[in-house]
Amino acid sequence: MAEPHMARGAAPGEAVVAIYDYDKDRTLVAHVHSKGGRVTSLEETPAQFQLSDEEEQEAETLARADKRVKSFLGRRQMNPLTRLYFPRKGSRHRHAIVFLRPNSSERSYAVVDLSDRRVVEVLSQAEFAG
Repeated sequence: MAEPHMARGAAPGEAVVAIYDYDKDRTLVAHVHSKGGRVTSLEETPAQFQLSDEEEQEAETLARADKRVKSFLGRRQMNPLTRLYFPRKGSRHRHAIVFLRPNSSERSYAVVDLSDRRVVEVLSQAEFAG
């Protein structure tokens, strides 16, 4: 995520950049001056920002290759909707949930651990709803 910095008193030409560090499972927020790309501050934050387009694509690729997902879909299209996910187990890893929507009524859900690059569970609609 990168956004222009709009806070009062901020230096002109600064942007706020959020990065997820997969090596250390942490979110970093940096203020970066647009001319020269100099980092003016860097902080770790407990916040989890939304998935990047690349993370969404990675989660969908991993889900598409999973045998449980293939079994659910058969020859139908996945028609995915992918979002950030917070597992119940409190893992520090970054997770995504891929909503599998092959038609207007059937659903299944693939939970993807993006840090480990694997599908950790595939849930039916009843299991997901609790």
